Amino acid sequence: MGRIPRVAVGYALILVATNIWLETSSPHYERHVLGQMSTDIWHLSHDPWVVVPASAFFTTGGLLYAIAGAVVCLGLLEREAGLLLTLLVAVSGHLIGTAVSEGVLAIRVSVHDLPGSAKHAIDVGPSYILVACATCVIAWRRAWPSSRVICAIGLIPLFVYTAWRIPDADVDAVGHLTAACVGVCWGWALSRRGTAPRRSGSRSSLR
Repeated sequence: MGRIPRVAVGYALILVATNIWLETSSPHYERHVLGQMSTDIWHLSHDPWVVVPASAFFTTGGLLYAIAGAVVCLGLLEREAGLLLTLLVAVSGHLIGTAVSEGVLAIRVSVHDLPGSAKHAIDVGPSYILVACATCVIAWRRAWPSSRVICAIGLIPLFVYTAWRIPDADVDAVGHLTAACVGVCWGWALSRRGTAPRRSGSRSSLR
């Protein structure tokens, strides 16, 4: 039996816990918490060290998809590459996806393409992390074919949704595309380095 992917399972459990917490609270309190945890332009300019990490642990919908994505996408990457690399891919995907998507939004507000209220639009969720981890597995040529196929299938609904919204430069669509590029870069780097998946038993795998 393979080792349990601790990062993936732990992350899924946290998403369940935060969702239960908010679902059992009043709608007003739920809106308040999500607003305080949002990586919108206003919060990024005032308390980024709080909202950037915290926003990844809340979701405004699609909880089952988020849990499945955490277990599958993070889990497969963790099984293939280990805990440390999974954390690096997840964190970089979330950070860069957030920075680019909110940066594009800030530009659109500054040129009056969007109203000033867009600075406060709620932006939370794990999707940038999931996309980065999944595309890393897909782009990593030495990853197990079954893992690459599973991640590719799992991303189909999200990228259909992204393709529909990218012409309007919506925040989530820009973030998903950016996170995918981050994951591909990680996968390319692993392929170029010749890093072998942990399950292959190679000593060159990351631990």
